[in-house]
Amino acid sequence: MKSFSSLYSLNKHCSGAGINHENQKFVGTIEISPAIQGRGLQIEFKAIGDDGTVYHEETSLLGPSFDGKPCLFVLSNNHPGVTPHTLKSEEKTHDKTSYVFGFGNIEDRSSFREEITMDVWNDGSVEYAYSWGLPGGEFKRRSGAKMLPQITM
Repeated sequence: MKSFSSLYSLNKHCSGAGINHENQKFVGTIEISPAIQGRGLQIEFKAIGDDGTVYHEETSLLGPSFDGKPCLFVLSNNHPGVTPHTLKSEEKTHDKTSYVFGFGNIEDRSSFREEITMDVWNDGSVEYAYSWGLPGGEFKRRSGAKMLPQITM
């Protein structure tokens, strides 16, 4: 696996339209900033509906676990506690790099399982998406937003 220093050095503030698992539209904002001298990333993500309802609020830390592999430690209003998502794949295409972080085995229909995909596009935008399945339920993409870079002053 390659060095993730370029991923850990991301510094972005993005905003854009998204849709959640109940087909409700929201405005997503994501703030990605280096943490602990570039050894990791802090990710702040929020999904707010047109009426002001907060559908999702998250503060996560992306960094190496004890074995040195990237892990996304998710704390959100939709998880019962801090949930570790290990890096499952990284794929680079001509227009983006996709990182998929997973919790649980997506084939195991007897338990909760989840994947978070973060696409970093060459134009500076970020797409953040959740796929999950409840015990006994189908695993599929449930929500996400593609957010464009915002100029901060």
